[in-house]
Amino acid sequence: MTTSPQLAPGELDPGFANEGRLVLPYPGFTTTNGLCVAEGPDKKIYILGSSQAQDSDLTNHVSITRLLPDGTLDFSFGTHGTVHIKVPDDDLSAIPTQVFFLTDQQGRDLILACVGYDVVGVGTNTLAQLLIRLTASGELDTSFGEGGFIPLKSPFEAETRQPLTTDATLSSHSSASAACINDDKIYLITSGIDPRLGVSTGVVSCFNLDGTGDTTFGENGHAALSKVLDVRSGLNGIVVRDGKIFVCGWAIGGALLACLNLDGSFNRNFAGTGYTLLRGTAFQFESIALLSDGRPVATGFGNTQRTGLLAVYTLDGVIDPRFNHGAPIEESFNPPHQVMFLAVAIQDDKIIASGRYFVGVTPYFVAAKYQIDGGRDTNFGAGKGWSVPELPVRRAMAYGMSLQTDRKILITGSDYDGIFGRAVLAARLLNSA
Repeated sequence: MTTSPQLAPGELDPGFANEGRLVLPYPGFTTTNGLCVAEGPDKKIYILGSSQAQDSDLTNHVSITRLLPDGTLDFSFGTHGTVHIKVPDDDLSAIPTQVFFLTDQQGRDLILACVGYDVVGVGTNTLAQLLIRLTASGELDTSFGEGGFIPLKSPFEAETRQPLTTDATLSSHSSASAACINDDKIYLITSGIDPRLGVSTGVVSCFNLDGTGDTTFGENGHAALSKVLDVRSGLNGIVVRDGKIFVCGWAIGGALLACLNLDGSFNRNFAGTGYTLLRGTAFQFESIALLSDGRPVATGFGNTQRTGLLAVYTLDGVIDPRFNHGAPIEESFNPPHQVMFLAVAIQDDKIIASGRYFVGVTPYFVAAKYQIDGGRDTNFGAGKGWSVPELPVRRAMAYGMSLQTDRKILITGSDYDGIFGRAVLAARLLNSA
């Protein structure tokens, strides 16, 4: 009699797709990727990406695949589990950033995707935003905006739009950090050229669920970092909880973490200015999450030879002295290689970071688990505290992560050929309870 070996946290989950791995090409599309991932209220899995059709010069489709909890395609969604949505302007390049799950007044389950797209205006790098609403079966909800689309008002741009009526309420949201919903408000990060400074600045924007701007927030619905920081900056992550908005990103000089109030003003109790910089060469924070007591945890990367960044801050805006002796972790693992942390999640006040691990120029998925004091959780990853799953592709370029309700870790990305992504990749790792 033989028995199967006991699988440990950090190993691939054999109950997902093909022994923990999913490779998903899209026929008819030359490039594709899995930029973000979310678990719906029905425990189905949604993977969002951008795809370029063979007959198009632009990456102008938003692609959404829905999987059953075991990683098989959900054939009740779209065509064979996937919908490809062409954004309404041929000149736009879609960058999916978030997905939410709603229920309307008729009890219909709806899917709301938030998409960044292209540049706005000649000579600027203002990132605009678009809301796309789908039915539970993956069809565009034509009762929403114009054919299922609502463009959101851009910062630093004089523009008005016809108000629309709200008909949906939030039931669940994803674990990604480029946008979030709190009390039926959409908070998202974007960017724009501040005409006062003439440089790009990170912006936090607030919208109602119908796509209209919340003009009580900041200035006409937007709060720009240039109000407190007169240098070029950008934002990568946002989280809202307990009356505070935390955002992370970069500015000239280092990785940035800022705190705002719900009215769009900067919280001066945080570092005295509303923001703090972790100074270092090419430092930037990519993702943010909150511990149970509200302390922010930020991950990212820095240095010329990339090292993963991880830091826990106090609510006063300094690195918590209880975390890694008051210093950030600059992670390269052992043996040392380049590391980029792109996502973070919290499980029982333990920190899970995921992203890219490079051996030479070859990227791999990586996940690491840390104790609240910054030490690695050696119950994860065969005693190391980190894991690099084996995938059936040469280059696995990671993007998104979701900590699922069963605490398993789902990482998404693309099969990267050195220039483009050729297929959606996903790997699910076991995790301790």
